[in-house]
Amino acid sequence: MAKTRAYKSDVKAAIHETALDLHEAGLIDKHTMRRFDQSSLTPVRTFSAAEIRALRKREQVS
Repeated sequence: MAKTRAYKSDVKAAIHETALDLHEAGLIDKHTMRRFDQSSLTPVRTFSAAEIRALRKREQVS
């Protein structure tokens, strides 16, 4: 399954993609990349077990 990123804005998406390229080239360290992730990406919502069960039932998936 491929991961997709949800950005807060188009500008933050462009900045994050540039930072990601710099990180892959070895010019930005992990700590700095994590800070870019936190500032650019939308937070991941956590679901409770009951919410997951309800979602799977509603969408009719096993």
